[in-house]
Amino acid sequence: FSALVGRLDKSADALQGIGEIRTLGERFKSYGVGPYVTAMLGGIKEQRSKLNDEASVNAIDQALTAISAK
Repeated sequence: FSALVGRLDKSADALQGIGEIRTLGERFKSYGVGPYVTAMLGGIKEQRSKLNDEASVNAIDQALTAISAK
């Protein structure tokens, strides 16, 4: 799923996928999924950066902050 989100052409579609991954990370953080979701978002961030998609990169930064918050 994360590879797909990283390759999407439309920023709005990528933002939707990033939002879903963020929700997953926040909801199941207590079960230890944080590192896996963080890695997924890191890969997406790298791909979206190559596409010059600043909106997605900013959304990923916000998601990472939210997931790492206690």
